[in-house]
Amino acid sequence: MLKKFIVAGLAIAVGLGVVAIAFPKILEAVCAWCEDTRRDTDTSASESIKKSKPTAKRLGDIKDRVKALDAKEPELYDSVAKEAVEVEKLEAKVESAGKAVKKQEAVVKSLADALRGDDETTKVSWNGKDWDRKDVTTQLDADLKLLKVKKAELESGQSLLVQNRTTLAKAKEQFGQLRQERNEMLLEIAKMESELASVEASEAGSKIATKDSEYSKLRASMNDIRDEIKVRQAKLDLETEFADGPLHVPSATKPTAKDLIKQADALTGNGDKSVAEDK
Repeated sequence: MLKKFIVAGLAIAVGLGVVAIAFPKILEAVCAWCEDTRRDTDTSASESIKKSKPTAKRLGDIKDRVKALDAKEPELYDSVAKEAVEVEKLEAKVESAGKAVKKQEAVVKSLADALRGDDETTKVSWNGKDWDRKDVTTQLDADLKLLKVKKAELESGQSLLVQNRTTLAKAKEQFGQLRQERNEMLLEIAKMESELASVEASEAGSKIATKDSEYSKLRASMNDIRDEIKVRQAKLDLETEFADGPLHVPSATKPTAKDLIKQADALTGNGDKSVAEDK
């Protein structure tokens, strides 16, 4: 009885050893078979999709999508027209700012001219009336600061106007480019349709099947490039929305009348008078 137990135990041990040695190879073979089966299934599914939608139908769908872009062109006209109106508004705003700067320059010139001469006088004549010199000096200081602000606003508006005009010009130019691109694509499609018809005629006679998946890949690549162009244009449009940085606050030190006169002459192009007075 004991011998039977010993023999049975040895048999079990040997069996387990054989399984331990053979199992990795069996498992590897099973995995390889599964991978081959999956690959064959994927290939069959891909071929099934192609067979379910003939090449002519796929090419026709692309042609319809290209033509649909023509129908969307009025939407682009609308957006560009709105941008053109905004440019016109900005032009009017810049023109108004320019007039305001000139008006303010005239006020600064007149105040600076009134303060020229003897610094000891307590009264000066400005705008047909006599004023305390210190009051005119204070007024010139305030108007100088206002002139600097108006000039900064004008420069900011002019810079933004240049950017908006450039963007508008590029948008109009893009109209022609996109239309030309669509026409070229339609010509290519027409050529491909002719080539496909010739191939199908040959297939009907010789029973030779052709693969045309490369065409769809090329079309997909063209669509990707078009999306990239649109994204880059949108980025440029966003960049034009931002104006220049904030204005710097003038020094807190109260300037003298002579300093203010020199600043006024420098800003209004009346530097010759200051040079003569310094002499």
